[in-house]
Amino acid sequence: GIDHGHIFDMLDEMIKEGCKCNHFWTEGSPLTLKEFKKKYPNIKRVENKSEILTDDTVDMILISSPLLDKGKKDFSTYKMYQAMIFNKRFLSDTKGKYKGYPFRSFSNGAYTGGYSDHYPVYMHLIKEKK
Repeated sequence: GIDHGHIFDMLDEMIKEGCKCNHFWTEGSPLTLKEFKKKYPNIKRVENKSEILTDDTVDMILISSPLLDKGKKDFSTYKMYQAMIFNKRFLSDTKGKYKGYPFRSFSNGAYTGGYSDHYPVYMHLIKEKK
């Protein structure tokens, strides 16, 4: 969703690095919606976020710099074997209009006891054995 103010900086940096954003989803009409549509007129809004989550063309995982920086361990020869979404049942809401979606930590300004508004992603790296 675009209901986080920092989405503009994140999206700008991703686009600068060559990523392409075709669609976005947000719930309701957050304060950032008008500004987002003005700044990114070619990015189309989808009505249901499952349209994006089930899109097979979405294949990006952003990696933080410690994994890429050459420090004590050099990962530059590793290759990505597999990427997965960690969406175990206990991370999902089990009732109401958000059934099946990530069980949020906060909703409407109140703590709900959940985990996050996103499922975590992870990847398996492999290295050729010599």
